[in-house]
Amino acid sequence: MISRRIGPRLIVAFVLLAPVALAAPTPAEKETARRLVREGRTKVKAGDIRGALEDFKAAHEVMNVPATGLEVGRAQRRLGKLLEARDTFLSVQRMPPAKPDPPAFRKARALAKQLANELKRDIPTITVRIETDDDAPPPEVTVDGISAPVTGKEALLSVNPGKHTIVLKSGELKETRDVEVSKGENQTLEVLLRKPPPPSSADAEPRYYTSPLVYVGFTLAGAGLVTGAATGLMALSRRSELDEECVDSRCPPRTHGLIDGGEDLALVSTLGFAVGLVGAGLGVWGLTLSGEEETGAASTRFFVGLGGAGLKGSF
Repeated sequence: MISRRIGPRLIVAFVLLAPVALAAPTPAEKETARRLVREGRTKVKAGDIRGALEDFKAAHEVMNVPATGLEVGRAQRRLGKLLEARDTFLSVQRMPPAKPDPPAFRKARALAKQLANELKRDIPTITVRIETDDDAPPPEVTVDGISAPVTGKEALLSVNPGKHTIVLKSGELKETRDVEVSKGENQTLEVLLRKPPPPSSADAEPRYYTSPLVYVGFTLAGAGLVTGAATGLMALSRRSELDEECVDSRCPPRTHGLIDGGEDLALVSTLGFAVGLVGAGLGVWGLTLSGEEETGAASTRFFVGLGGAGLKGSF
């Protein structure tokens, strides 16, 4: 009973609204659309594809016929907007035939079908495989700021050729990848979204050991070289004084003290340089014994202190 009462009302409403919904473009609108198509084709020849696309879109909004839709799809394809172009071609292909159906419209539908199939092969794809922790929330993927569907832990993205920014999130973890794909390319992206493991004792920062021989040896080397150099200069000074007093290697009695003092200074200088060389050798040896400490490993160390020297080991 309800359907019988409502049915006639719906029929009357459809009859009243049909002329408005299916109203054909006016002659002025058709002429405007033709002018837009001509201007768009002129811009295509001049290389202004973006401007041509705007003209074709405006014409298609007025006419909404296969011929104008085909022009829109072609311009989108030239601009590298393969996804948008294929969608336009498919919509042209699905347009119902007019009565009568002009040959140009039938030709446009057939060509739109062919171009849609070609673009299906040309559109690049990016397969994103995401590895997360077992207890992690489902991953989210966006491409150039637009959310993309994710099946489990994998996302299959159809994109236009060129550069794209892919952002992946899982809870507090986030990863951003910049990728570039070419026409017809199939690219796979492996992304790890896992929390880092807690630091273990094995990952602790290594400690470094410096052998005491480094400090002792180079201290002796410095002291010995300073002493040797100072006393050597003093000995040379005494020698120059003797050269003024002595003639033909014969020195007066008053210079005997200078001679003895000069010999003592020369001996001290020699001993100082000898101590310096020994100290330098100990320092270099100490450097070879220094290095990173190995936790739990057996080690031995040479030590020098006020109470003596010896070896100290840990096993």
